[in-house]
Amino acid sequence: HLEVTVTGEIDSRTGMLVDLGALQKLVDDYVAEPFDHSFLNKDISYFARVVPTAENIALHIGNLLQQPIQEVGTQLEKIKLIESPNNSCEVYCRQSTQNSTTTQHSEPALTNASSR
Repeated sequence: HLEVTVTGEIDSRTGMLVDLGALQKLVDDYVAEPFDHSFLNKDISYFARVVPTAENIALHIGNLLQQPIQEVGTQLEKIKLIESPNNSCEVYCRQSTQNSTTTQHSEPALTNASSR
């Protein structure tokens, strides 16, 4: 189970933070489609060099979604990946600037992993 949390300003015209259909399409296009029925270590190049733990999968998903979510006018706040009713991890995605001449970039950071 995957949860994607976004933040931003509510649009005064639509009353929404983001079009949920557009957000779902991003998750489908960037995560569900490439990951579905795949062998992560062989089919997704990132995991050829990184162990596909829930934490690393959540970090990778955060990196994949950061820019597309910005393009629909909101910010990626958190990725939560739930392995089972007793195990989950959360990755908070923060924005930072390197210096005044560079653009913003993401700094996903694992901040909470739980096992009940």
